Amino acid sequence: MLKRCLAASVCAVLFPGLALADTLTEIDYSAPPASGKLAVIGIAPGMTLDDARAAMEKRGLELSTTKVDLRASSPKGKTFDLSAVAKFGTAGVGLNTRMSGAGYEEVGGTVDLGALGGRIISVGRTIQGSNADLPKPDELLAQLTEEYGEPSLVEVDHGGKMTILYGWDEAGAKLTALDQAAPLEMEEKTRSGTSTTEYVPCVSSGFGTMQVEYDGLNSDKPIAPGCSARYQVVYDSKAGQSKIRFSLTDFARARKAREETDRQINEALTGTAKASNMDL
Repeated sequence: MLKRCLAASVCAVLFPGLALADTLTEIDYSAPPASGKLAVIGIAPGMTLDDARAAMEKRGLELSTTKVDLRASSPKGKTFDLSAVAKFGTAGVGLNTRMSGAGYEEVGGTVDLGALGGRIISVGRTIQGSNADLPKPDELLAQLTEEYGEPSLVEVDHGGKMTILYGWDEAGAKLTALDQAAPLEMEEKTRSGTSTTEYVPCVSSGFGTMQVEYDGLNSDKPIAPGCSARYQVVYDSKAGQSKIRFSLTDFARARKAREETDRQINEALTGTAKASNMDL
């Protein structure tokens, strides 16, 4: 059995500029997100990049994509080389834009590497602008409540930053009163033994990770256990100018994408090699 990346076993690392030829085969995965019809400017998990491009163009935004190059290898020298789109974003918006202090809007997200058709797993939107052009935090909360019902969690920190969260458990049921939920205790194996971490589904990343990008073959790190989908709005309220961040993630789709990507790569690495014709 192929195990997680170790010096003498299977390894998956990122290399820029490789001449790659392998591809993943798309499987049929039509499970709708637990978040239902909820979307970010019309973009939702399960949509294609063409769908996202069309939605962004309606707002005058140009979609750009980012590829990753991945090589996985077995102890017997077999390799699987993959080059695929992993993320999308807004062309022309980079670090300089975000740090300039000027108003801007950007949309971006992640897609699977091909096993589920290269479809969207998560989508986010950031708006920074004058307070005169943005709704007040309580007005935005009222709008979201009217549209989607009572949030699973509303928090306001000492600095005035408000977090509004809608979460769904792994059975697809909407979570409620997460601010009063008793944390789950999860055990994680470490080099020195076992550690216990408290974790609130859809809220904290304590055990597992909220990141959905494919980061290596046979990872044993769970993706958001206890949470199938999450919609989160963070309103960072400042004097004069504020920032609002929206994010929608289908963790069930992320788990399926990683599972199928691992399966196909592991299967390819255990096959029989075809002899090369190199001039020796």
